[in-house]
Amino acid sequence: MILFMTNSKNFVRILLVTGQEAALQLNPLHNKIIANKYHLFVHQCPVPIISLSSPTEILQSLQETYSTSQLTQFSFIMLSGLIPWNVTNLQSHFEAKVVKGPPFSSQIVPTLENLSKGDLYSLKFDFTNPESVGKEKLNKMTQSTLINLRKEQNEPYFTLSNAFSEIVFSPQLPAVLVGEVVDFPNISENALFAKIDSLLAHGAQIIDLGCIPHENHSEYIQKILPRLRKRYSIPFSIDSHNPSEIITAVENGISLILSITPLIIDRLNDFELIKDIPIVCISYTEEEIRKAISFEIPSKYAEISSKILQNSRLSQVRALIHFFFYLKGLGFKKILLDPLMQAPITPGFVRSLQRYIELKQQLDTLRKLEIKKNLWDPEQFPQLFAGISNVTELIDADSPGISALLAGIITEIGISGVLLTEHSGKCFKVIHEFKRGRDLMFLAKTRQIPPLNLGLDAFEFKSKRNYHPIPKNLLKDKVPIQVDSEISETHLDPLGFFRIYIDTQQNQIIVVHSPYSVLNTESMEGKEFETVFIGTSAENLAKRIIEEKFISRLDHAAYLGRELFRAERALFTGSDYHQE
Repeated sequence: MILFMTNSKNFVRILLVTGQEAALQLNPLHNKIIANKYHLFVHQCPVPIISLSSPTEILQSLQETYSTSQLTQFSFIMLSGLIPWNVTNLQSHFEAKVVKGPPFSSQIVPTLENLSKGDLYSLKFDFTNPESVGKEKLNKMTQSTLINLRKEQNEPYFTLSNAFSEIVFSPQLPAVLVGEVVDFPNISENALFAKIDSLLAHGAQIIDLGCIPHENHSEYIQKILPRLRKRYSIPFSIDSHNPSEIITAVENGISLILSITPLIIDRLNDFELIKDIPIVCISYTEEEIRKAISFEIPSKYAEISSKILQNSRLSQVRALIHFFFYLKGLGFKKILLDPLMQAPITPGFVRSLQRYIELKQQLDTLRKLEIKKNLWDPEQFPQLFAGISNVTELIDADSPGISALLAGIITEIGISGVLLTEHSGKCFKVIHEFKRGRDLMFLAKTRQIPPLNLGLDAFEFKSKRNYHPIPKNLLKDKVPIQVDSEISETHLDPLGFFRIYIDTQQNQIIVVHSPYSVLNTESMEGKEFETVFIGTSAENLAKRIIEEKFISRLDHAAYLGRELFRAERALFTGSDYHQE
């Protein structure tokens, strides 16, 4: 028997029909009022997944559970939006309107809250969100999550520093993006500034200064860091295996230290200088693993560490956990653990993911034990870190899709910080691409649905929309001109020719118009008559060139428009382009 509230007649009654898997999410909605408009009831069919059930199975389940008079008390019977068949097939059996609801159960409440009764009756459902809504929800969810972290104190988090308290590491927040300048002592100061500007424009929150193995550039670090900190109001990190470079960087205001190994920590004498700075720890080689295991864990953490270590199957994971407890005993507070993400096939991407997953499981166990033992401090709990360049840089494939998938993996595991490089041409703008994927995955995680129809996306080359249909009568009574071969005859424009370049550092297209006299390579005749146009829009560049009367033939104008579009697209995607 269905029991209605006494004032239930003032609401639209909706029976939500679901399967066994989604029932756990929907059962709390049973007999609930939503948006002061809708009275919800939940019916669980004896099938695992409702979208795989047949009309007959759903009809039989409803008729066996409710009497005809009971079913007439509902205004709507709402089925999953993932059901492939036409739900009106059931309409003749019910007085209530049979409709498809949202594809995912977590969308039901938000959808109804933003839906008028008129839209519900007219079946005007729209589960997609415009980009402005997606960005608004992203900002709102990020801020509310951060507030809850600080208020509840039940999940790990820590700020980068007092000076950069807006940068927060937590598995509950979007991963912090660290953009690396690879081998930074090898490039000129102006090139360094240009590289930093580019990484920041693409979304980096911290700039990492990547040092050169087996070299000591402490003097250069001492000279350049003050200049960088004066020029930029952002945090910098150092990635070095040289203790002298690390200490010099710390003395000159570095905010984060990457790639601390057991071998390096053993050579650092001044722990007091660096223990309040966040550090990223790795322990991968056999020598590093042996060194980590040899460290003595303080007696305070002996019992807890023993329980964690005995359940750790992978040697790199055991070494990192052992290393963490040792560092914690030395007084280090903000520790990020990196099991090292690796290239597909060799050494093996999946193998490296296994390390992250096992380490995450061990940290979850550690959190429970610390809470039980009254040792829990969310601001001193270890978190996960990953460098994804071994994947993006070591695979010949377009980076946008790879970055989006990596963002999903990192969000699902709960990795708090990510190191990215834009070293090779194929990885130009990879920080921007990863950031879009990260935001999409974070929003999906907070709403507990797949990363779909959220108002955000990570598309660079494709669209989720179907191709626009061709009008039915477009070719009726018309004889099309077939153009299926190249027209070989070419006419030069008497006003000259164009060379087109893209400058990815300055994010601009450069167009040079030259008279034919410059083709005489034995003289500079005509060079003074070259004209240069600079811009970012193919359309605006083309219009300006036409206005300045540098083109006289329609076929040349068509060719120029095509090439300018290619240049603009290459600038956007980071592809190579050069045309003369």
